[in-house]
Amino acid sequence: MLTRYCFAMVVCLVSVFSAQVFAQQPSQLFKEGFELLQGGRPADAAGKFEQGLRQAPDDPMANLLLGDAYLAQQKNDRARAQYEKVLSLAPSGDAATRARQKLLLTPGYVFKDCDVCPEMVVVPPGSFVMGSPNDETGRESDEGPVRPVTIGYTMAIGKFEITFEQWDACRVGGGCKAGDAKRFTNDRHPANAISWDSAIQYIDWLIEKTGKKYRLLTEAEWEYAARAGTETARYWGESPNRACEFANVANPSTAKESWWKAEWPAPHACEDGYTATTSPPGSFKPNAFGLYDMMGNVAEWVQDCYVDSYAGAPSDGSSVQRSNCENRVIRGGAYNGSGPRGVRSALRVGIAPSSRYNVVGFRVARTLR
Repeated sequence: MLTRYCFAMVVCLVSVFSAQVFAQQPSQLFKEGFELLQGGRPADAAGKFEQGLRQAPDDPMANLLLGDAYLAQQKNDRARAQYEKVLSLAPSGDAATRARQKLLLTPGYVFKDCDVCPEMVVVPPGSFVMGSPNDETGRESDEGPVRPVTIGYTMAIGKFEITFEQWDACRVGGGCKAGDAKRFTNDRHPANAISWDSAIQYIDWLIEKTGKKYRLLTEAEWEYAARAGTETARYWGESPNRACEFANVANPSTAKESWWKAEWPAPHACEDGYTATTSPPGSFKPNAFGLYDMMGNVAEWVQDCYVDSYAGAPSDGSSVQRSNCENRVIRGGAYNGSGPRGVRSALRVGIAPSSRYNVVGFRVARTLR
């Protein structure tokens, strides 16, 4: 009997001691995780933070550091979830400030700088091969020579093209002129018939309103964003046959020109549901960066002066500029000017910056780091 009592006491004492040690574990685990993260071992650090957070799930700083560990491993969705959890646990304070800063560097994060501002998607740094190979169907001579380009910085890009609703906010705010856009669809559709000069006016207004450094994309940034890690002719693959899943392109039923029908016959044609107009943002599937309508809908102005060759063009993502810039570049094809075969990631056109074509609009960008 005495033996049983003593054994029970030992078990009880061990249990109490274990509970005391267990209660101390989260802070020790967080300390070890921080040291591992500082030492360049984010996967091991994440394991420590995860273990500690099972015991102390509401620690804002530990959740923040776990997000950092995920971000270092390019587990962007997990990192984003951790930073957002920090903001829900502690909307203010040092951890919240750091979480907001980190979210702006987390690929896939979507934000707006004001109620009438465009939604922006964070796009990661990376490298790609710009232009089209000689054997790509539909290739034009100004799409080469192909060359590697490195985007060595994080940027945010408009999730959608600028809409009439956003354009009207600029007009009401005194930054854009009433006659600078041709409205033939409702407010939710992309603003069209916008000149390059007018697009710059909108951006100047957006800068003044938000205090943020908005701009047009450079041509290299545009193609990097459109490709979204792909090397094929289109961000959904080589074949044009799936165009109507991803882009508002010209339809056979509305094609009047005989050359169009000859150039893009079936099966390289499809009906996308928008026969003669643009489509509302989000009507088609996005690319891998979460960007919509990078092809089709309206073609988009970029920053660059048009030059008919990439020879000598910068390889760091910056724009091509000339003292006498007669034409600026538009990218992306258009809702009634390009059939499925003609909509490709490398397609580029140069037009006068004062031009106002129904098929042309724009989207905006911001450098984040």
